[in-house]
Amino acid sequence: MIEQSRASCAAAFVPLAEWNDGGDHPPGSFTIEEMVDGTKEMLFKCPSGDGAECAIKLRPCAETPSWEFSGDLTSPTLHPSVHRQFKRRGTGALGTIWHGWLRNGEWVSC
Repeated sequence: MIEQSRASCAAAFVPLAEWNDGGDHPPGSFTIEEMVDGTKEMLFKCPSGDGAECAIKLRPCAETPSWEFSGDLTSPTLHPSVHRQFKRRGTGALGTIWHGWLRNGEWVSC
């Protein structure tokens, strides 16, 4: 059974080239990738500590959901909160792996 992690950790920027080298980056580390269409995504290691790499679209972006990013790589902030979920076997109901905020360089669990 998967239970929600209450982990909190620092956000650490990793340059995209280093990120793409496949190194083992700690929970909360992140990079910014510009897509072919000019939109940007934040790639990050889930603060839960399970090693999952996640991606979210940054505004302005035509697609939703998307997040407002402060642009500060040393002390980043995102809005709204980040909610990583999974589907439960059998019922298909959603469960939470990690839910929290990135505020002033710190991933903080809700």
